[in-house]
Amino acid sequence: MKKVGWLLPLTLLSFTVKAQDYQNIYKTTYQKVAESVIGIKAIQVGNPLRGGTYSPVTGTGVILNDQGLIVTNKHVVERTRDLKVILYNNEEYPARLISASRDIDLAVIQISNPPPNLKPIILGDSEKLEPGEIVLALGNPAGLNKTLTQGIVSAVGRYIPGEDRPTPHTFIQTDAAINPGNSGGALVNLEGKLVGIPTLMLAGWQNISFAIPVNVLKTVLPQLLSPSNQTGWLGISTQELTSDLRSAANIPKNINGLVVTSIHPLSPAKNKLESLDVVTKVNNTVTVLKSDLEWAVRNAPPGTEVALSVFKSKTKTSIDVFVKTIAEPTQK
Repeated sequence: MKKVGWLLPLTLLSFTVKAQDYQNIYKTTYQKVAESVIGIKAIQVGNPLRGGTYSPVTGTGVILNDQGLIVTNKHVVERTRDLKVILYNNEEYPARLISASRDIDLAVIQISNPPPNLKPIILGDSEKLEPGEIVLALGNPAGLNKTLTQGIVSAVGRYIPGEDRPTPHTFIQTDAAINPGNSGGALVNLEGKLVGIPTLMLAGWQNISFAIPVNVLKTVLPQLLSPSNQTGWLGISTQELTSDLRSAANIPKNINGLVVTSIHPLSPAKNKLESLDVVTKVNNTVTVLKSDLEWAVRNAPPGTEVALSVFKSKTKTSIDVFVKTIAEPTQK
């Protein structure tokens, strides 16, 4: 009985110490990153064909260097005017759009006449993230600047299909509270390093939000800042192979990959691929998700080839295709 009597107080004491440790970690992490995360406000200009309405918009951004370069979500700053950023000390500065991605919800903006001593965030490595890892989200939800929320990584490598938001990459899923206004902000680990850019939440559900991995930002940022600002394009549409599609197209069970569903008339693969071909690898990497192929193609250097392993006409074959390039929309 004595052993049982001591068990509960020791357990509670241990829990109290751990809770206090985490509180200190959260505070320390916040102090590391708070000055690197800014609020954004602007006037969004509606489609002139639909009346050209003007609506206030708020969002968040992350400081990338001491010259005032900031990354945010494209949907926060596209079609806006009177763009302003709100720093940690609540000072406001005008800003301008530098560049926005064609197919990824990322954009970079620049503070006009940036103040001294801006604090850039430290970039982490999203490839090291694992489900269950604690993350913190810092942003400007509902215009409430410097709002901190906490959660875990619910999943990594989450692909989200959708015509309204093309995604040639996968997302980090988190249950950290992310609301309108958090878009473009910071998802950080407990070291205070940026691991993701919160970008959307699943409508109609709670605690299901998604962030663009920071390693996607590392790849896209040089493209956005490049004078040519080009990404690769193959001009084909694919669908992940389902059991129903496998049966309908008579695809063998040992073949896995992406089924070609349509080919653009200007596609460089027009005379090499056809509908119902199955792309099993790109550059010797297995293609399981649509993002596997799309990510490899969009980041192929201009004028280079991608090597496709394809199952066509009941035969496995290899095809090399020169990737065309598409200029990203840029405003400087």
